[in-house]
Amino acid sequence: MTTTATRSAPSTVTTAFWVWIVVGLALLAVALISAFRPVDVSALPASEQQFASFVPASTAFGGIVGGILHVLFAVFMLRGHNWARVVLTVLGGLTLIGLGINAFGGDWVSAVTLLLTIAGIVLMYLPASNPWFRRR
Repeated sequence: MTTTATRSAPSTVTTAFWVWIVVGLALLAVALISAFRPVDVSALPASEQQFASFVPASTAFGGIVGGILHVLFAVFMLRGHNWARVVLTVLGGLTLIGLGINAFGGDWVSAVTLLLTIAGIVLMYLPASNPWFRRR
């Protein structure tokens, strides 16, 4: 019987792992950028100004948490845990929804992150990847 230590993951899984690492780092970068991006709330009604002032902080928090989770679950996915593959698929879907607006608005970091997220999901479910997750 071979163990995880003696078997190496298929190249599709290893590539998916590195894609998820890059996605996690990109989410952290987007979070930092939004945390320090000035927001002009003066054009908004007074009732909405307080809410709008929290948007950069909440976006930054979400990006930081999302980035850390992507990296964490990528490690478990590389070790062959199918549940991590499922969690990354769900996180990837949330990432697609969350960054979709920014990507179509001309934010190139979000657009690249979206493409990488799609690639990460596809790579995890290619026929060459499936046996890696079935062995547990």
